[in-house]
Amino acid sequence: MIRAALATLLVLALGACSGLPRGPVTKPEHYPDRGAADATWATFLWAWHTGDVETLLLTTAWRMRDRLDAELARNPPDAVSEWYRADAQQLTVLDAEWRTLGDEHAYLHAVLSSETTERLELDFAFVRRFDGWVITEERPIR
Repeated sequence: MIRAALATLLVLALGACSGLPRGPVTKPEHYPDRGAADATWATFLWAWHTGDVETLLLTTAWRMRDRLDAELARNPPDAVSEWYRADAQQLTVLDAEWRTLGDEHAYLHAVLSSETTERLELDFAFVRRFDGWVITEERPIR
């Protein structure tokens, strides 16, 4: 019993040290910031939450950027911004964990919720380019 309690405390303590914020999405101290993968994650979340299309364009590449570009080709930027904001009301990070965090690429597993979605589990792929980190892919898990 005591071992189980200590193991639980250790897991909680290690999770708290991961550096990835949990809870309601808030504006990062430096915005926008793509200097590190975790800064790009925080910037992307805030841009999603606020519907900041310009910053979403800065923080995405490859497949993520292709989807955003296609949406912008169909709709004006104001409509795309509103869609992001509406989808992200009360956007909350329930859990986030780096599966891989290297010098050139990273993979993040995140569990999110919002006013419209109770629980969404996703994997995100990041890559470091010459101009900073970007998110290249999101893959729904559940």
